[in-house]
Amino acid sequence: MGNVRIGERVTRTSTSQVEEVQPTEVEVPPPPPQVAPPAAPAARERERDTYSPPRAARANPARVPSPPARPPEEVLREDPRFTRLPEATQAAVVERARAAGNSPIAQQNLRTLATNDGFAQLPLSNQRAMLDLQGQAPVDRQRTEQLVNLADNPNFRGLDEATRNNALGQLSRHPDDPSARQTVARLATSPGFARMPGADQNRLLNLVGGTNVLSNPARQALDGLMGSAAFQGANAEGQQAQLNDFLTRQPAAPRVVSGLHGPTPVARLTTTTIYGPTQVPDHNFSSGRAAANRYEVEVDGRRIPVFMPRNPNPANGHSPTIEQVAQGLAVLPPASRALVDRVNVEPGQNPQDAYWRTRYPNDPNARNFRSYMTAGADGTVTIYPSEHPQSQAVLNDSLIHETGHTLSMRRWGDDSSGRRWADWRNAIQRDGIRPSNYSANAPGEDFSESLVLYQRVRGTPQEAEVRAMMPERFRILDRLLSGSR
Repeated sequence: MGNVRIGERVTRTSTSQVEEVQPTEVEVPPPPPQVAPPAAPAARERERDTYSPPRAARANPARVPSPPARPPEEVLREDPRFTRLPEATQAAVVERARAAGNSPIAQQNLRTLATNDGFAQLPLSNQRAMLDLQGQAPVDRQRTEQLVNLADNPNFRGLDEATRNNALGQLSRHPDDPSARQTVARLATSPGFARMPGADQNRLLNLVGGTNVLSNPARQALDGLMGSAAFQGANAEGQQAQLNDFLTRQPAAPRVVSGLHGPTPVARLTTTTIYGPTQVPDHNFSSGRAAANRYEVEVDGRRIPVFMPRNPNPANGHSPTIEQVAQGLAVLPPASRALVDRVNVEPGQNPQDAYWRTRYPNDPNARNFRSYMTAGADGTVTIYPSEHPQSQAVLNDSLIHETGHTLSMRRWGDDSSGRRWADWRNAIQRDGIRPSNYSANAPGEDFSESLVLYQRVRGTPQEAEVRAMMPERFRILDRLLSGSR
């Protein structure tokens, strides 16, 4: 049996009969009022709309085509600050604007520089150099701001055209180093720098602006100087005095060039063979006669005899192995290796160390001076035991240094104060930059230290930088190593 409600009447049904029953009077409470959920923000906004278009209209709204983008050169040519520029500069800017394409930041940076009042006052070559710098990073707002500040700075604009180009060229060497660019820019806009003679301005820019083993520490030292209270609180004359002192002392110069970290030319592949040893019962070493082992190192078909103590005393210090000596000879530039006739690896220290301590009294390390390697006009290279083990790089560079003594003595004699050395002494003075502190001891040491630096940077990206620092000495080295006098 089941109950079925039909309208106001309840009918009870069964399979046998149908019985009609009157409904019982029951009070049923009214249902609770329906409360709508809170409307979402978008829905509330729609509720306030006075009109909602039909669905079809919303699905296909009327589209108004955007006006076509105007060519960047058209926008530029409407600006009188742009059209005042020389035609060649205008053409260069337009070319860069087209290359920037649809980048609004690159277009804005380019317009900011090209329409700057200070930029318009610069000569054509400076404008092109600035555009090239900005083109290294067209979307870098900081780079553009730095160039605008340079162009606006009266100290920078007061420099001669060549010096401004040199400063901009040094900035271009550091596309990914904003700190280096900031140091160079601070120097080029400082009142003290503006007072320096043009030659000194360019020497200082060349010293601190590069990426080589001399410039990197020099730039850091200069940044410390310019950030000091003494420099910032000084007037233009006081700043000039501090910059002159920095250029003269070169406080960040290395003690020696040998072993400095930095790019080196790719060594030319050579065939090296070691022959021996054969025993020499009583070899005439500089530090005293002793039993020796005689080797021959063959490089490029030429054999160089090498004498090593048969029974070295470890208490005397550390000596290179025959394999290290052979490797050093193999990587020597051919012009330097041709000067080596024999190598002695000594059993004891140099008997002349006491003399050399008094020979270079201005060397801060003279009191503890201990020879590592020497050479003379006869082509004999002598290697002495060192207090600490020396790296292969130090041995390689030291061989170049010592063959520099052989080369210079054969050409100009062993008296570096004599007339035959005059060209080199004049080159030192004209260049005004030294390769190391050790080079200041004598023109002969300057020659050998310069030769190490020359050979280290040849064929590397840093060669042009170091040539700009030491142009006179590099010209002489070019001439000597090419075989001409």
